[in-house]
Amino acid sequence: PTPADIPDDMLAAMQAIEGTVGGTKPRAGPPATPDEATLVPAGIRLPHNYSGPFSSLTTAEHARFLQLSRRQPRATMEPPEHHRLRQRVDAEQSEFRSRLRQRTTGVLQLCEPLVAEAGARILRRQNEHARLHYAAGYVAARVLAIRPVGSAHVPLVYRSTVAQRGTCYAARAVLDDAVLQDAVRRMVQEGADEVGARPVMSCDEMVGALAGGAQAHVAVCDEALAALLTLQAMHAHDVLVPVEVRELETAEGSRTLVIVDRPLVVGRAATPRRLRQLVYDAAVRWQTADRSGASGAVPLDPDSSSAPFEASYTVWELGGTRILVRCAIDAFHEPNEGGPRTTVTGAAKLEYFDPTASAEESVVAGDGRLMEDTRPDERLSWWLAAFLRGSPSQVWVAHVGPDGRLAGQARCAAAEYYPEGAQTPQQQPPTHALREILAELRRLPTGRYMLQHRRGAWDATVLRAVDEPAGERAAAVNLHAELATEPLDNDADYAPPVWRGLGPLHVPWTYPPADVPKKRVAAVHAQDTSGGALASGMRKRKKAKGKAKGKRSRKSQ
Repeated sequence: PTPADIPDDMLAAMQAIEGTVGGTKPRAGPPATPDEATLVPAGIRLPHNYSGPFSSLTTAEHARFLQLSRRQPRATMEPPEHHRLRQRVDAEQSEFRSRLRQRTTGVLQLCEPLVAEAGARILRRQNEHARLHYAAGYVAARVLAIRPVGSAHVPLVYRSTVAQRGTCYAARAVLDDAVLQDAVRRMVQEGADEVGARPVMSCDEMVGALAGGAQAHVAVCDEALAALLTLQAMHAHDVLVPVEVRELETAEGSRTLVIVDRPLVVGRAATPRRLRQLVYDAAVRWQTADRSGASGAVPLDPDSSSAPFEASYTVWELGGTRILVRCAIDAFHEPNEGGPRTTVTGAAKLEYFDPTASAEESVVAGDGRLMEDTRPDERLSWWLAAFLRGSPSQVWVAHVGPDGRLAGQARCAAAEYYPEGAQTPQQQPPTHALREILAELRRLPTGRYMLQHRRGAWDATVLRAVDEPAGERAAAVNLHAELATEPLDNDADYAPPVWRGLGPLHVPWTYPPADVPKKRVAAVHAQDTSGGALASGMRKRKKAKGKAKGKRSRKSQ
């Protein structure tokens, strides 16, 4: 999408500068390739006090494997030497990853008592609402493939903003541990969890009139749209999304409207990590804004400034389907150094790794921070959160450790997840599957449904509600039982960390070679695309060698 495709109505309502788009970050150049002269033990450095395990490959074999991997075209047969090394590398990488995952499995079971209580409260409120507003029994109506086919990207085009309500507050300058834990306590004591603050779309009194006036085919909140968009990345997870198909009476006649509510958390998916994610997402979003108004506040619509929640209703088009999207606006940010006012969405990223906990984690971290990698569903959700809320807009991701303490915060725009104007499919958000899902939902007759994906399946099932009580007895799926089931194992909760490694000549996801000097040495980094750091290091060694007249010991090399 171009900057003109991105809505600025929300920012205009907050007296932001219209038409201002942040600059594009320069692209990093290709990494420098070390030549034969750099294939020395100095290319790998051991973690402090590291005593094993060690790789079955020597330092020279690590370097040789990386060199052959760079030279070998993907479509050609591997030379025998490369094939032999790859077999050994594959076996060691499998063992390394398995041990890393086993160490993390126990940590994923942890949940702070206060957070567990807040998570249980969220689930109780969800289940009570489901019993009151959704049918109990369902039978299968049709099956949808969730894997994308053909072109993965279909443009999501902004059309208009049809309504706004509530007041938007300025973002907090600092989100610290005390503020975050205060939000969790507030959720337990007062029940002020952000998850339940906004009604589901089927209970929002503004949806029918707005959708009819905008000639929308689908009405959806931002959480539900993210669930449908990321469905293709949720192979290992359970997903349950309520859907209702209504007939609307408009001035032009009757028309069908598909309303998609926020997804439900089924009981078997309510693992400790899922509960922590629910709680910290709500806490971060609630506390991102300074709701005291001391930092600033702007009514999105003066006539509805006292509304119980803030939201913007925008119309989008995706492959011929017009979509009414209700977006929550967590806060706005005004840089101290000037520049446009930015909408802000809060999000939580849970961290479970500790570089001092195991040999594998210390190897992965190297000299840097050990952080969990961004999952595909997180990347898509954060991109959508920033993209839907105008330009400029950012997602502020708070990294929360296993003890509930903040480990850092990242601020990213939509273009940092998927660059604007990208030409390759890997750089574009995969929206094709979303278009197909919405098209299938539009074909459903009037009624109430559930879109269900079971963990491990490559398809999703549309379940149709049936009448009670006979329908409940004959139903293939009982909603109340689905919500009340016990949690399964937490295998689906694991996500690998970001690989940093021990140097440019260390094969990723393997142990360090045993022939690396045990004393920590200065590594030769070949990361400067100009070759400056590498050339400088080589000049220093040559100069020192000349001055010493060949008397330098082998140990210093």
